[in-house]
Amino acid sequence: MEEQEIELKLKLANVSAFCDVLEDPLFSQGDGEPAKAEYETIYYDTADHTLRERGLAYRIRKEGDRFIATVKDWGSHEGGLHIRHEWNRVIDSPVPVTEPFSDLPVGAVLQEIGGGASLIPIFSTVFTRTAAVWEAADGSLIEVAADNGYIISGEKRERICELELELKGGSVAAVLQLGAELAGRYPLLVENKSKYLRALILSGLAEEKEEEEELQGNWHKKNLLRDEVPSILIFGLQEIMRAHDKYLQLPGDSKVVHRLRVKIRQLRSLLSFFKPLLKSEQYSIMQEKLKTLAAQFSYRREIDVLIDEWQAMMQAHPALLSEAAALSKALKNEVDSENRVLIPLFSRGYGTPILLGLWARFAALSWNEEEYPEELTLGKYSTARFEDGLKRMEKAAETVDMADHQSVHALRIQGKKLRYVLTCLADVLKKDQRKMLAPIKKMQSDLGRICDVRRHLAILPDVTTKYSSRSLLYEGGIMIGVQLGLEKQLVKSSNRHGQQRFLLPLPEKDLRQ
Repeated sequence: MEEQEIELKLKLANVSAFCDVLEDPLFSQGDGEPAKAEYETIYYDTADHTLRERGLAYRIRKEGDRFIATVKDWGSHEGGLHIRHEWNRVIDSPVPVTEPFSDLPVGAVLQEIGGGASLIPIFSTVFTRTAAVWEAADGSLIEVAADNGYIISGEKRERICELELELKGGSVAAVLQLGAELAGRYPLLVENKSKYLRALILSGLAEEKEEEEELQGNWHKKNLLRDEVPSILIFGLQEIMRAHDKYLQLPGDSKVVHRLRVKIRQLRSLLSFFKPLLKSEQYSIMQEKLKTLAAQFSYRREIDVLIDEWQAMMQAHPALLSEAAALSKALKNEVDSENRVLIPLFSRGYGTPILLGLWARFAALSWNEEEYPEELTLGKYSTARFEDGLKRMEKAAETVDMADHQSVHALRIQGKKLRYVLTCLADVLKKDQRKMLAPIKKMQSDLGRICDVRRHLAILPDVTTKYSSRSLLYEGGIMIGVQLGLEKQLVKSSNRHGQQRFLLPLPEKDLRQ
C-alpha cells in the first residue's frame, strides 16, 4: 500500500504530563478503551548508508504477531507538520527484504542497493502507543497517538514522549486546530525531527543543524490572489516558527529575540496588506494573537536596545565613562529578570497553541467575497494596494508632528509595514515600487531612533530608582542627559527636513557625541 502520510508531531515539554494526556477525553470518546500496543522497531541501512543518502528510511516493526516492513521518504517537516510518502508490506519474518516493494515506485531504488542481504540494523525504537481516532467538526478523521519509550543506539538512549496527530481523511486545518487545542491544555512543543532523524543524530550519523537553509517563497503575480494568499501567510508563519525554535535553543541571545520579533511583525504586515480580503472578525483574531505573542518580548527588546546605546556611549566617551559599571549591571539585571519569566513560559509551550491556531486559520481562510472578484491576480492587487499605502504614508509624513510621540510612532509603523511587504513580495511588485525599499528603510530607521530615545527616557528613571546607588544615579543621569539632547537634535533635524519625500535625512555625524 502506498500513501501520503500527513501528521503533526508534538513533544511533551514536561514528561510528567504524559499521564495527564492519556486522561484526555479524546482518548475515551466513543465505545471501548483506546488502542494500546507495544512497538519494537528496528531501522536498517547498508554499511555505507546508501538508503539515507537516497533520502529513504527502511524499518521493520513488530505489531502483535505481525512484522510490517516500511519504507519512507524524508518528505517535508515544517512547523512539526510532517508530509511524506510511505510504503508498507507485511513480511513473514523480521529479516529485511526488498522484494515485496518491487512493484512500487521505490522498488527500483531498493533494487539498485542490492537486496536484503546488504541491509544491516543501525538502531531501534521501543515504545508504548496509546491511540484513538477523533472526528473533527468538519468530519475529518485524525488518529491521535501518544508514544512513550526510547530510541536506542548501542549504549545510548533518548526518551520518546510525544503525540502524533495523523490525518486519516479530511483537512490539514483540522489536524492543526486539534494540535492547537491540545497545546492549550498540555505543555507541548512542535517536533520537527522524526524518530528516525533523532536516532540518526543520537548515533552520530547526522548532525544537528545549527542554521537551516532559508525558506524560499515562490509567488507568481499572474496567479489568482485567493490561491496565493494562504501560501504567503503560511510561509510567514513558518518563518516565525523557525525563529521561535531558535529562541528555545538560544533564549539569552538578543539577536535571536530580535529576529523572532521581526518575523512576527513581518507576518502582521502581510496580514494588514491583505486585510480587505479577509472577514473583519477573522482578521482581528489573527492580528490579536500575533500582537499578544510579540508583546511578551517588548520590554526585553527595549532593554537590549538601551544596552547597545549605553555601550556605544561608553566607547565614545572613554575618559568620562571608563569605569562605568553600575548602569551596565542594572540593565543586565533587567534582562535576567525578563529571562526568568520568558524562558520557562516559552519552554513549556506558551507559543505552540497560538502558532498552530494561526496555521489552522490560514489553511482554511474565509474570504470577503463582496470586495474582490475571484479572477483578481496577486500582481494586480499587490501593486495597487502598495501604491495606496505609499500615498497614505507620504501624506502622513507631510503633516506629522515630531513632538508628538504617537504621531511619530504611527508613521514609523506605516513605514515598517511597507518595508516588510516590499521584502516579502518584491517579485510581484513593479520595478519602481521595489526601488522604494531603501528610502522607506531609511525613513523608518530614522523615526525608530526618535522612538527609541523616548522609550529610553521612560525606562531609565525606573531602572535607576529600582537599583538605586550613587554610581548608578550618576551614570543614569549622564545617559538621560545625553538622550534628552539627542531627542532635541533629532526632532529639530526632522522638522527642518520634514517636507522632503520620505522625511528625516538626519545629519551624518553621530549625535551621541
